[in-house]
Amino acid sequence: MKGVANKMDTVKTRKQGNAVMVTLASKFEVPEGKTYYISKESDGTVNPDSRM
Repeated sequence: MKGVANKMDTVKTRKQGNAVMVTLASKFEVPEGKTYYISKESDGTVNPDSRM
């Protein structure tokens, strides 16, 4: 969201088959089908990879 101050939102994961999903609200304007690279940290958090 261009020009909007960063405000932290909370989302929850949900199980769908053998995958765990995170649903993002449409206000984040995340395009369908876009690939994101993520990494899992030693403390269990998941973060965007620096390749973005």
